[in-house]
Amino acid sequence: MFSKEMIIGILLSSTKMDLNITSSDVSSIGYRVRLRLNIRANAKFLLALQRSLYHHEIETTYREVEHSTRNKPILRIGGIKNLYKVKELVYTSLPHSKDEWESFSECVDIISEKKHLTLEGMERLFEIKGVL
Repeated sequence: MFSKEMIIGILLSSTKMDLNITSSDVSSIGYRVRLRLNIRANAKFLLALQRSLYHHEIETTYREVEHSTRNKPILRIGGIKNLYKVKELVYTSLPHSKDEWESFSECVDIISEKKHLTLEGMERLFEIKGVL
């Protein structure tokens, strides 16, 4: 089992933010937003990390095969409650290996405060994604 400090180090060094914005006829603004953190490593490591995150009440999804074209395991953290807990666990002042932790933190804030349902919030998410 990993300690809290080890989990923070793993999250800062191994996670990749996945911000998915798709058009949707059901949504009032016309778009659907999905934010996840992906961690790719060997199965034994990911399962140990999953158990450690569960002790911090962070639920994850483990898959032995990510996709038919990518035959490797993946651990995903999704859902705004889980992402908010991850954001609170990690200090925002620490540097992230992929330099996207500040963007991730801002995305979590936008979604948790339901600002993604406004034009300004969606525009900011598009800017973070690099579309605008």
